Amino acid sequence: MNDLKDNVLDEFKYRERVTAFIDILGFRKRVNESSHDHEKTLRICSALKFLTYDYKKYNDFCNSTDEFVKSGRKVTAFSDSIVISYPKKEETMVFLLLDVMLLQAHLAFLGFMLRGGIVCGKLFHSGNIVFGPALVKAYELESKAAIYPRIIIERKYLEDYNFDMQYLHPKLCEVHPNLKERKHLIHLVKKDNDGLYYVDFLLVCRVEIIEKLLISCDEMLNSTEEPNEISKINWLINYVRSCEELGEKRMPLNGIL
Repeated sequence: MNDLKDNVLDEFKYRERVTAFIDILGFRKRVNESSHDHEKTLRICSALKFLTYDYKKYNDFCNSTDEFVKSGRKVTAFSDSIVISYPKKEETMVFLLLDVMLLQAHLAFLGFMLRGGIVCGKLFHSGNIVFGPALVKAYELESKAAIYPRIIIERKYLEDYNFDMQYLHPKLCEVHPNLKERKHLIHLVKKDNDGLYYVDFLLVCRVEIIEKLLISCDEMLNSTEEPNEISKINWLINYVRSCEELGEKRMPLNGIL
């Protein structure tokens, strides 16, 4: 009996992991509206297809690629939320941000906004079971601090990172071409007016995705009178416009999906 207890305790041992908790904004509202709007039904189906099939294909790709297999990557999706985690290493801190960029870019193209938090901390993540202080902290960042459709990063995440990305394995640049231009984790994030850092997902967006995103923002503005929703949409528009004004290069998605 004691041996069984020890095995169970060992199985459910916390590990230091970098963790992202991500929520699809307005998903429940769209589901409720979809009963009398066929276009919204199609968008929901497309988003779920991405999460359950296309993103699974990306997971399968990662699981068959040596660098990712060794990384200890875990992904769990439930309802309108997603958790992604890796064992805490400087390379995996980059992998996690790139995973988040991919999700944001594809779901933005489908007209869905994401909000989330990324942290370092203790977590148990195996199959569909995920819990721990890191998940609680990431959830609190998403629900209490992020406010807008952005995925924010705790300051400690950036402070713990000193790795030069040019030393990543060359094959990873085939998976994520944007690594060729970016030399440090700080080059994958932006600092907002409130002092919080968030993932700069437009770095991996093609022009047509950015254009689609602006069209979706206009559609969302025209379909709501809720002040909270309007402020979130306007934040996203300002983010896109600020990137355009700076004339930043936008690198194409790599065609994995």
